[in-house]
Amino acid sequence: MAKDIQIPKSESAEYEINPFTKEERDIIIQAFEESKLYNYYAPLVKLLFFT
Repeated sequence: MAKDIQIPKSESAEYEINPFTKEERDIIIQAFEESKLYNYYAPLVKLLFFT
């Protein structure tokens, strides 16, 4: 039964999706690090950007 399943092949070339530039990323991280209310989110934001 599993041998009958066919995976469709993509016609488009694979490319990396990157919604933010490096400069934008750094500005966002810096804003979290400098925020008095949300600075505890800075490690999470970094983790999300770099994974």
